[in-house]
Amino acid sequence: MPLSFALSASEIQHIEEFVSRGGVVIADAAPGLMDQHCAWQTSDALNKLFGITTADSEKRDLKLVSGNIQLSSAAAQFGLPSITLSDFRAAEPELKPSTAQALFQIGDAKAALFHRMGKGWTIYLNTTFDQYPKQRASKFGGSSYRELLRKIFEKAGIKTSIDVSSPDGKPLIQAQIARYRFGDSELLAVVKDNVAIAGIVGQDGVTTYTDSNLGQVAKQEITIKLPRKMYVADVRTGKQFGFTDIVHTSILVGDALVLGLSSKQNEVALQSSPTAKHGDHVPFTITSNQSADSLIRVQTLGPDGTRLPLYSANLMLNKGSGIFTLPFALNDVPGKYTIKATDVVTGASVQKTIEVK
Repeated sequence: MPLSFALSASEIQHIEEFVSRGGVVIADAAPGLMDQHCAWQTSDALNKLFGITTADSEKRDLKLVSGNIQLSSAAAQFGLPSITLSDFRAAEPELKPSTAQALFQIGDAKAALFHRMGKGWTIYLNTTFDQYPKQRASKFGGSSYRELLRKIFEKAGIKTSIDVSSPDGKPLIQAQIARYRFGDSELLAVVKDNVAIAGIVGQDGVTTYTDSNLGQVAKQEITIKLPRKMYVADVRTGKQFGFTDIVHTSILVGDALVLGLSSKQNEVALQSSPTAKHGDHVPFTITSNQSADSLIRVQTLGPDGTRLPLYSANLMLNKGSGIFTLPFALNDVPGKYTIKATDVVTGASVQKTIEVK
């Protein structure tokens, strides 16, 4: 619940029910300080939910205060002693725990207050993440924020289904990872931050070299662990990694790696007449063994092997089938034309020739 200042009584009740049934709620600072009309909150239900004591809403003072970080004995159950916390600032120095346990202190202020309720639990961070973007942008700082949330998520049983790591087995840093569902397949995108080469030289798995077009570039070796074996393909290059749950590959710093993941091997078929006349509009039936919609890139090459952009297109297959129409012009060069159909996500492809007489 990031800065969820305004909450209605109904919303608070549903949050309470969620926790009592076994849910986990994480808040940063002053959730429900006001009601849904932005009037001062008169209920103390949220204080009870988080196991804290505060002044009345209109008297609460949100001011970020720095101080030395001191771990409490309760921090061990989250694994916090194994990491170094720093850079946090307390949002409400006067806030006190009632039935909650503070995992650490920022100066004299209690922070990361852990409270069990019913079958679930809550944690009130009593800090904000407003400083994190600036710290991350400066030499990839802000590790304390990332590690704290990682430990909280681990406690809640939340784990990443796809692990992306450097060769030393540690999570890949200075990168963003996104996943998308597309038809029967899934797309995994890894974007490496565009940082100065001087700042990453010496990191595990990073090599630098000079490219004739790009100049000096850096390449990061990575390992991707999938939740199960799938057919993996590089969407941008078409490289096939086969049926696997571990992918060893690399990514350029400042670039993106996009992988297509499919539970079954895709097969694409292409059918049409073997010959055509000038001016004919020739239909090509494209089929795939994927049951859901899929995106096909159709490319047409002339008799001399030159790609013809006007005769190329993207085609969406509806439930595994679609038709691409090739409209030959009256003045097209006679000869054999090659039509290549490639599934964008899985990389499966097929090609067929047609002769124009």
